[in-house]
Amino acid sequence: MFVSTILHSFQLFTIWFKTLLGELLNNFISVAFILAIYLALWHFPQTIDLLLILNQADAFIFEVPLYFILLLTSAFLIWNIPKYFYYHNYKDIKWNNLIGFIPNQHYRYQNHKGNTRYSYAVKIHMRKTVPRILATLLLCITAISILNAMERFGLRNTYTYFLNPNNTLLLCILGLLLLCEPRLYKFLQNLFYKLPKTNLIAFTISVGLLIIIISLGTLNTQTEKDLGNLFLSNCLLALFFLSLTLNSYRVLQRISKNIFYGTILSSGLLVLVAFIVLNFIPEWASKINPLSILVVSLLSLFMFSFILILLGKKIKLPLLSIVLIVSFLSSEYLTKDSDHYHLTLKTTAAKRVSMNEYMVKWIQSRKETIESKKVFPVLLISAEGGGSRAGLWSFLVHSYLYERTHGSYFKENLLSLSGASGGSVGNGMFFAAARNAQLNNEQTTFLQDKNSKFPQLNYKASVIYRENFLSEALVGLLGRDLFKSVTKLFNFRNRGQLLEDQWKRSHKTFLLLMIKRGY
Repeated sequence: MFVSTILHSFQLFTIWFKTLLGELLNNFISVAFILAIYLALWHFPQTIDLLLILNQADAFIFEVPLYFILLLTSAFLIWNIPKYFYYHNYKDIKWNNLIGFIPNQHYRYQNHKGNTRYSYAVKIHMRKTVPRILATLLLCITAISILNAMERFGLRNTYTYFLNPNNTLLLCILGLLLLCEPRLYKFLQNLFYKLPKTNLIAFTISVGLLIIIISLGTLNTQTEKDLGNLFLSNCLLALFFLSLTLNSYRVLQRISKNIFYGTILSSGLLVLVAFIVLNFIPEWASKINPLSILVVSLLSLFMFSFILILLGKKIKLPLLSIVLIVSFLSSEYLTKDSDHYHLTLKTTAAKRVSMNEYMVKWIQSRKETIESKKVFPVLLISAEGGGSRAGLWSFLVHSYLYERTHGSYFKENLLSLSGASGGSVGNGMFFAAARNAQLNNEQTTFLQDKNSKFPQLNYKASVIYRENFLSEALVGLLGRDLFKSVTKLFNFRNRGQLLEDQWKRSHKTFLLLMIKRGY
């Protein structure tokens, strides 16, 4: 008896697990989108840095609400987009009725009898539940990523003391998976319905969560201490969405379904249009927080995939698969020699002496200074990579040493500069400004003018790196550069050149002009 019970339970689990995998496959563009968000917010250093300063921007009143709105839009799309892919829905869709179409026709063909087989019951249940679970998981990932960022940088508060990011995320996933079990879901649903005035309770919870989220935002003082409030707000956003999806039947009884689905789909298409516009005018992207740009870019690829799948179903072709295969083959064989990223190597016009001769001359030019001092430092600088953080760090170290020695650090002690990625950019900006002043016999300082727009910052490097150097590059990477790598069509500046233009503008604005003014 015990063995048969175990075998039966294992059989039911096998059915449940196979059905879950099948539904995840049906929602694979949602899974890909969530995986991309997870990798970006948990494993890429620069985006993890951005989480720490999301609530510290001058435009906080716009930055965080925009980020949350985009996350909520993504969640609603993940929840509802798969409905359009069922035959009883897409067969009636035409381009003139797409906006406002109610993709719930497949529910009418389900067997609602009580004595259905477990395999059928779990299939119907997961068809409704898995998209909601994936959408909620997206919001959980973004919330716990803030906790993960605080943990990585040692910012201790109540949340990091009691919660481990990885364990918390795992518990969220397990809890959401339990909702995919139809019998457990039905049990919890019945418990809730036994409460008096369940409609009022659900409404009160939703309104209460929104009020708390808004209240936490108004308490922001743009400091690291507020990261806990940001984490809590994102968690409450996930709870708000989950409570809404679990009571969606009642919600849709009170509002127009045409407006509900039309608004969701219109929001996704609007994001796609905005992404296309930003690719034509990438400088506009620098006005938007990089995290919001990241969500816009990934969500646009999600919507593009949705259009291909829906169109493919209408013409009875696996259009998305065809496009992906053709794109891979094109980038591998047809556009492999594209000059979009290839550098044209040119022989330098500068006459460089050998390293041995250079060292001799470098020492001879400083012979008197060396002999007059008991200790004469000779510095060889190598800066690590790491994006803007590495660039700012190397630039600040150079600036500090230059000011501390009244310029002799650069003129006398600095032998060589090298670096990788962001560190090399910080080196280059410092060298360009210091060398320009030296060649023109001008006085310069890397200290920030106290009468400037940012008197709280000590160094010009900090002002330069206040600029948003990531948004344009993200738009270029996931938009025009991706298009170019597949099609080889049109000529435009790649993301590296766009970033270089930004560096030049910032360098000219905050360093060279200061030199000419005599600061």
